[in-house]
Amino acid sequence: MRIRPDDTTSATPSPPMSPASVLDEMASLSHELASRTAQVESRRREQVEARESQQQENEEAPCTNPRPCLFWKHTDKNGYLSNWARSTFELDGRVFTRAEQLLWS
Repeated sequence: MRIRPDDTTSATPSPPMSPASVLDEMASLSHELASRTAQVESRRREQVEARESQQQENEEAPCTNPRPCLFWKHTDKNGYLSNWARSTFELDGRVFTRAEQLLWS
């Protein structure tokens, strides 16, 4: 990759890049950017899969502690018990996606 110096104090300015070399440089940068984008997307997918796996484990794990089973957010370990957890059901011909909707209807 050719980088032109920003030093304006030099006595001889750097020669301008030819159109062909500019296109070559842009193609090189384009390939590098595509590679980095693929790496970022791959890492993001790994993180999403890990998060979903952890969430699934949390949802499947029952509350076995003899103390009270606490929950609030639907993403917590026992969040499936929350009014905000997604749980589609029908009552009197009306469809609800969460128990909280029924409480406010």
